[in-house]
Amino acid sequence: MSRKVFISVGEHSGDLHAGSLVDALRALNPEVDIRAMGGSALRSRGVELIVDSEKSASVMGFTEVVGRLGKISAALNLVKLELKKWRPDVLVIIDFADFNLRLAKFARSIGIPVLYFIPPKVWAWRKGRIRTMQKYVDQVAVIFPFEKDYFEKAGLKRVVYVGHPFLEDFRQAQGEALSRSEFLGSIGLDPDKPLVAVLPGSRRFEVERHLPLVLDALDLIYERHPEIQAVIPMATNSDSEDL
Repeated sequence: MSRKVFISVGEHSGDLHAGSLVDALRALNPEVDIRAMGGSALRSRGVELIVDSEKSASVMGFTEVVGRLGKISAALNLVKLELKKWRPDVLVIIDFADFNLRLAKFARSIGIPVLYFIPPKVWAWRKGRIRTMQKYVDQVAVIFPFEKDYFEKAGLKRVVYVGHPFLEDFRQAQGEALSRSEFLGSIGLDPDKPLVAVLPGSRRFEVERHLPLVLDALDLIYERHPEIQAVIPMATNSDSEDL
């Protein structure tokens, strides 16, 4: 029997996790019908994107949110309309709490069950969101072991620990991983010298804000330790020309 699943993600990391979720769902049921708000990881798997989150929804920080309120609101309305018309068997929301909890509220109002995969880190900040989850989320899939007990004590009835997706990716990649010498040699760096990773962020907005400051700090490090080398790992949704 074909099942219909709608997935909502708004950030690059969530899109990567959603891609792995799609692979797992199709392994269980090749006939599953999946639509989404998402990005390149979902698009590359042939998922029908109702909203491209990389263009419409992916934001972080007050300034960026204010600048894109119109697009975010339009994205939310498009997804609501799709849920109402398509009537999926389940809505899977991944991270991106402010947007996805609003979507969960709407889904509950029209009788669509909601699974929250990677819920907000309410144990660290903005604990009041637990009340919203209690009202509108049917099941929670958490990625840290302690979260299961935390959410259950907070009153959520159906919580399952599924492990961290990146840990699974790491385990799968271990057999293909290069040694330090092989990796640094492949990018023209000296394996005997110290290496510094520069991590300005995965979103263009983050890179524009963070990279100049990080590079200034790197200059100070160079003054004291001229032997260091630096690399910038690039997110798959980043443009090398921008960097």
